Amino acid sequence: MIRLVIPVSALLLGVALLMVGNGLLTTLIGVRLGDSDQGEFRTGLVMSGYFLGLVLGAIYSHRLVEQVGHIRTFAALASLFSAASLIHAFQEQEIIWWFLRVIEGLCMAGLFLCAESWLNDKSDNANRGAVLSLYTVTAGLATGVGQLLLATFTIQGFILFALSSILVSLAVVPVSLTRTPGPPVPAPSRLNLGELWRLSPLGVSSCTASGLVLGAFYGMAPTFGHQMGLDADGIAWFMGVTIIGGMALLLPIGRLSDRIDRRLAILGIGVGLAIVSAALVVITITKFAPGALEAPPIGDEGQAALASVSRQFHRWISPLAVVFGVLLYTLYPLGIALANDHADSGDFVAMSGGLLLSYSIGAMFGPIAASLLMQGLGPSGLFIFSAAVGGLLGLYSIWRMRIAPIVPLEEQAPFQPVPLTSVAAYDMDPRLEEDQLTVEPGVAPPGQ
Repeated sequence: MIRLVIPVSALLLGVALLMVGNGLLTTLIGVRLGDSDQGEFRTGLVMSGYFLGLVLGAIYSHRLVEQVGHIRTFAALASLFSAASLIHAFQEQEIIWWFLRVIEGLCMAGLFLCAESWLNDKSDNANRGAVLSLYTVTAGLATGVGQLLLATFTIQGFILFALSSILVSLAVVPVSLTRTPGPPVPAPSRLNLGELWRLSPLGVSSCTASGLVLGAFYGMAPTFGHQMGLDADGIAWFMGVTIIGGMALLLPIGRLSDRIDRRLAILGIGVGLAIVSAALVVITITKFAPGALEAPPIGDEGQAALASVSRQFHRWISPLAVVFGVLLYTLYPLGIALANDHADSGDFVAMSGGLLLSYSIGAMFGPIAASLLMQGLGPSGLFIFSAAVGGLLGLYSIWRMRIAPIVPLEEQAPFQPVPLTSVAAYDMDPRLEEDQLTVEPGVAPPGQ
């Protein structure tokens, strides 16, 4: 493992700093919006701006890299992201924050493209799969750590925005000092969503569903915690355990899907997501009085009330939040794996880029849809939304299993953890090296 890590350690450090800074900023913005009583819909709209930026960045960021190179692009985008994160502290109008989130999403798409291109260039055919797995786990854990930093300082004022800015700025150092020349820039996906839908309707649906629920969670979970009466420390813990817990069973569930009909695994994830979300709805409604502690008494009585809510929250909701994270973070790579079972190896990167785009589009609308339910139904609306998405995905999985033939297990591509970052990461996927089709050239495989 040490021999694997050393050549890519500087790049992984840069990615980790990026993800910690971005994770901190995302949750901080959600908490600040909740404290300012902007309303659920406005909060959802602001939070959706980041994913709009990701979509735009996925389409256009490669052009900037082609024109000025990897190091200049990385430094420029990191500086722009750093500046944007600081501007949040100077101006709190939601339209300005939405615009800043779009810029931040666009920057992150380009930063991921640069870092992952370098990672791919530093790996070889013998270790690409291990590097990709290590990168995926690093990105996920770093995002979770970013949530926990919310508890280090007061959420008011300037300091946490400055901390996010510092972390992103520091990410430039290990990446820009790498001695590896700039690798080739991968072109954006050339396989449109219509073609992807023909190849694997359930794969596209799984990635879109993952985007809907993950976008809703990242965007509205801080508001959910605020409405439940949690302080910033409690919200940080809630977000952190969900994200870090989501990494725990990613590989075991994926390996299980290699041994069964992949659609059955997606069915299980969808149904499980619906059940866990429904349990969270019931607990939210029956065990808590949402909003009752938004303005707790001052002094010891107020501190005791907040501590009581925190204990109840950790007892009833945090364990289910870990299971929720496990289900949520497994769905996207399962969708990629299912679609890859039907794709020619030459189309794999383009297909993965299209699926990443479908995820990003779902994530753009997830916070808005969840915010509308929360506005009408209270904080439980967040998990009513995820239960509905999981249930619909489960029903669609059953229908696809009835009308489309199974891919023989020996022809299924092996599961591989993949990050929700940029198409460049998929150049490291070992499945790229395998020819997974047994059909004749030009003959479309049956979609699932």
